[in-house]
Amino acid sequence: MSVRSVVRGTYDAMLYGVKELIYAYHGFTSSLRYSAKKTIIHSLLRILAEVHFQKSEKDTLPETSSRKIGGIAQLLQQFLGNKKDLNDIILEWVSGDSVVQPLRIRRAIIAAVAQDSDQLRNAFSNTLSLFGDKLYIKHTPILNQDGKLVKPELRISFLHNQGMTENLLLLSGYMHRTDHEHLVRTARSSLYLNAVSNRLAALSSRASILGMYLGTAISELVDAPDKRMKFESEEMTNSEGQRYLGLTKTRDQIGSMEDLRADMSASNFVTPQPNQPTKVQKAKPQKAANQVATTSKIVSIEEIDNETESEDEDLPTYAKPDSDPYINDLISSLRDTDNHDAHILALTTAPQLIRRKAAFGTEVTDNIEDLASILLNLNDKYDLDNFQELRLQGLIAVLIAQPLEMGQWFSRSYFSG
Repeated sequence: MSVRSVVRGTYDAMLYGVKELIYAYHGFTSSLRYSAKKTIIHSLLRILAEVHFQKSEKDTLPETSSRKIGGIAQLLQQFLGNKKDLNDIILEWVSGDSVVQPLRIRRAIIAAVAQDSDQLRNAFSNTLSLFGDKLYIKHTPILNQDGKLVKPELRISFLHNQGMTENLLLLSGYMHRTDHEHLVRTARSSLYLNAVSNRLAALSSRASILGMYLGTAISELVDAPDKRMKFESEEMTNSEGQRYLGLTKTRDQIGSMEDLRADMSASNFVTPQPNQPTKVQKAKPQKAANQVATTSKIVSIEEIDNETESEDEDLPTYAKPDSDPYINDLISSLRDTDNHDAHILALTTAPQLIRRKAAFGTEVTDNIEDLASILLNLNDKYDLDNFQELRLQGLIAVLIAQPLEMGQWFSRSYFSG
């Protein structure tokens, strides 16, 4: 049984109030090593994001609270309990490991962290320290520092610090409301002043803008109106700037399990779509009226098949995704750049297949580095408009499958070439 299965089972038990399993979980995790506990917590965060926050959903406005966000914050508190090491893992995640997760899941985790003033202070200071580090500013691609993909060629770079600016603004808003005096002292400290100064002095204009966002937002919270930091810049008044500054107003409340139970109808995070073509292909000879929508494309291919020999040779290509449900086949199709249709279909279905196979068996773990290497070095031979996005999603799926191992692998690849 995989770690993901164990965590999902525990999650379901907590969601529906099976107290015996909750106690068993806390007893089980107390005897694990720190690295194993970290794997469990990261797996939980991925499950929560996949079950309750679909990628097609847009983030709500910063000022708008969400019942799902509050419910996740409540569940996380039960999951962590009073275990210091588990809470330390969450602090570490907030300070730098909030990767490939949407803003809403980070809002939920920060709402839970903000319930403890010591945790809130530590999360803010640790994140601020990395935010203002000169080496980090100089060597980390700017897309990681605000969670925004700026250049397509940098999309596959390290995502370890995605959303750092957003996290700092969220944390500062909670600290302003619950521990204002500490925020004032922090705004006068050398840690904060150096962080903002290093950002403003950065060679990258984007890094400077992020410093402007943080400096302006915190100054509005701690300084008198006539002494606030102000920048006469278009970036501060446009929609993006207003969104950043609005994050300090975010106030997510701790909710209840009921908020999540109502949302469980959309909790199938093992996507069934890749399996559907296989079922249709097997039922190809059948032409029932209720299958017209799903089989019309295949029927048209059969009709063309009767007209030309050249397209008859292409029929196996259309059927190939149905006969390639394994990681080894996926790797072969990604390498076979001469076979246009098979290669494109493999690139398109790679993220779903990797995520699905990572949940059980050893196919993904046995071939994880090969997958990463192929996707990392893949060339856009056919000039696809969404090639960079498809490759990025494949690499993200690889990273999520083995975050500890592949995080180090991507780091070595980046610095050693």
